[in-house]
Amino acid sequence: MVDKEQPLFDEVKDTEKEGYVPQIREPQPPYTLDELEEVDPDEYAVFTHSPRLVELWNLAVERVASPWGVLGVALALTSARLEPTVKIPPIVGSAASLNVLVALVGRSGAGKGASVGVATDAIRFMEVDGGFELPEAPLPLGSGQGIAETFREPRVKQGEAPRPRRTRALFEASEIDTLDASTKQRGSTLMPVLRQMYSGENLGSTNASEDTSRNVPKHSYRASLVCGVQPKRSGAILNEAEVAGGTPQRWLWLDCEPYPIDERRSTRRQEPPIVMVDIEIKRHEELLMDVPEEVVKKTRAMRTNAVTGRISDPLEGHANLTRIKVACLLAVFGGRRAMTMQDWEVSGLIMKRSNMVRKRCQDALQEVMVGKIEDTARRDALAKEAREREHLEATKQQILLKLEAYGRLTMGGAAGLKQKLSAGRRPTADDAIEGLVEDGLVLSAADERGQTWFYLPNE
Repeated sequence: MVDKEQPLFDEVKDTEKEGYVPQIREPQPPYTLDELEEVDPDEYAVFTHSPRLVELWNLAVERVASPWGVLGVALALTSARLEPTVKIPPIVGSAASLNVLVALVGRSGAGKGASVGVATDAIRFMEVDGGFELPEAPLPLGSGQGIAETFREPRVKQGEAPRPRRTRALFEASEIDTLDASTKQRGSTLMPVLRQMYSGENLGSTNASEDTSRNVPKHSYRASLVCGVQPKRSGAILNEAEVAGGTPQRWLWLDCEPYPIDERRSTRRQEPPIVMVDIEIKRHEELLMDVPEEVVKKTRAMRTNAVTGRISDPLEGHANLTRIKVACLLAVFGGRRAMTMQDWEVSGLIMKRSNMVRKRCQDALQEVMVGKIEDTARRDALAKEAREREHLEATKQQILLKLEAYGRLTMGGAAGLKQKLSAGRRPTADDAIEGLVEDGLVLSAADERGQTWFYLPNE
């Protein structure tokens, strides 16, 4: 933080001296948002993108929440406020949904709840034809069938008035364990349904009975998900099967751990703490958001390179679609109906952060895997050592029995001690007899020919 009482430039006695260059003092933490341009240019560029993001950053810092985590929830909330009739134009294939999946990454108790709380408490949406509307509380995430049930036509008994079908929802999973437990259940469809939900595809199924049918048509619902993810427990999304299916690239990964209180400083002055967002889109208006031609060309070129094998990772197409969604939601959050190139550039910085956070989760899982391998190797080594010790003790007992039965014996020869042992005990006979002699349980003596005989002390 720059000290306002001190001169910005270092004082010298002769400022007119030839070659003198004033030295600008670097700002010191805790940093305000304005001071981040030199300290963290990416964070500065993202959160100064619009006045609403400036207010969101200051509010998050003031409430000891992560600005990145609050941003992730804000994007999910913005998505959930739009009707499914608002879509991304058909750049590749058909029109695309604005449904998003947001992973708030941090240790247990690190700030996921604070990120959700700040965003849901502070952001208010004003719809042009719906008046001032408070966002509904997020719905707890259940099963894949439960997601489809949320949007199906309500069952109405005879004589009851018809009820409108829900078309918008924000789902919340406070911990990744919810996903992990659901996916491990027999017949679970949660992860495939989340991939379908991301794309706005058909949900549910049509069965013989109307009561068990859950058929939700494509692009007839708006659904977004916010999920708390602990890095070392992120395998539900980052396991081999999900990576192969492109699931991780469909998620936006943002850290929810707040900065230490001495690293960032809020300058918020507005009261009450509300970020007002004007949704300049009518409730049921069919709208394909405007996307800059440069973004369209880049996306189509990426698709062409993917299908012709000219890029190494064809799944990056999912990441590019996620970036387009983020850019469109930034536009809506800024009160606009069209994406700008600045929205696109800022979405690139957000995706850069997302990739970094996702990599942190992958590294944490690798660390867990290495730890498990080392633990397994350690347990195997201890078990092997115990088996060898047990085997050696059994050989010793057999030697004592043979010496008691036959008296003095040499180790070798047709009538020697080794030959009298069972075949499985012979490989450890030398170590066993050495241990028995050291313990005084067996005595040894050499005859005139130098041959060693073994016998019991009481012989």
